[in-house]
Amino acid sequence: MDGTLSDAELRRRYGRWLQGLPEFLRLMPAEGTVELFDDSAGRELTGLRLFTPASSAEIDWEVHAFLAQHSASGDDEVAAHVASAMAPHVAENRRVAVVWTTSLPIAVFSAEQVVRHALDIVTASGTLWLQPLGGGALVEVQADGRVTTGVAADPRR
Repeated sequence: MDGTLSDAELRRRYGRWLQGLPEFLRLMPAEGTVELFDDSAGRELTGLRLFTPASSAEIDWEVHAFLAQHSASGDDEVAAHVASAMAPHVAENRRVAVVWTTSLPIAVFSAEQVVRHALDIVTASGTLWLQPLGGGALVEVQADGRVTTGVAADPRR
């Protein structure tokens, strides 16, 4: 077997989202479960609701503390920033939620899968967010190549 998921297994795991999945998910070896969530459950899961939006697809980083911000010149450079930001979570065996702005479902990967498939993840959609579950800085990727890592402002202020 070549390690790709069968059509039956893809249908079992992804159900109604099967047709909208990025090609890399369809071809991803059966290397662990990738969980999918609808928008409302996923935003609750990720804590993305704690961030103030500047628009429908961008966080207002003047309100929230950003730890790093980079302007990348291409997808490879964006993927390198994403992999670098997620690499510390691999040793902790953390899971990472990926929120795309397209009609794709919110997906939860292992941090190791995110690092390994960073280029595939960032090219699946122009704008996306990656949030380590259980804590850690959120990474926002904009279609123009901006990659921002930050934390939500303290809601008690």
